[in-house]
Amino acid sequence: MNLSVSTSKKDQIFSKLREANLAFQKTYPGDRSDRQPVHTVYGGADLFKYDTAGFLGEKALKSLLT
Repeated sequence: MNLSVSTSKKDQIFSKLREANLAFQKTYPGDRSDRQPVHTVYGGADLFKYDTAGFLGEKALKSLLT
């Protein structure tokens, strides 16, 4: 029983995989490198309310201005 893949078959497989990867990258280019989040807020779901994002935004702006 031959357990190895021939070089020509590997080339064929990798060629198809390369095409699929390029198509995927066009659709999903990934995160932008020019701007990424600089902080993370940790808290339990019991602490999250409808106005949490606005509240944290106000605190961030106040901190920036001071």
